[in-house]
Amino acid sequence: MVGKDKDFMEPKFVVEINSYLDVIQRAYQAGEFPPEPEQLQRKNVQKDMIIGILCALIINIPSGFIPIPVLIIFDSLFLVSSIFIIFYRFIVYTSSIKIIKARNSKLEKLGKKERYDYLFLMTI
Repeated sequence: MVGKDKDFMEPKFVVEINSYLDVIQRAYQAGEFPPEPEQLQRKNVQKDMIIGILCALIINIPSGFIPIPVLIIFDSLFLVSSIFIIFYRFIVYTSSIKIIKARNSKLEKLGKKERYDYLFLMTI
């Protein structure tokens, strides 16, 4: 087996997925499918297992299987979300600049002692 070779170490997620699949196979052969959470020896393993199986299915789907309109919809959703993230970051950046400018102008109006008191209160 390749995993037993000293020069080659399988990634941790591959080992975990293989152990999950072994548990599923044993439970299926015993007629106890889906396996009980205690059998999987970890919390939230069923969620991780489902995600892993879905990822494996998505990777192994032939490219001709997915219709072009579905790909166009996913690409457009990705583009819209990217534009939204850029717009959101721009708003946060400009509002933080306004806050910094307002704080600096307030500091300029204060005397030396009040400035230190104000900065001390801002850091608390």
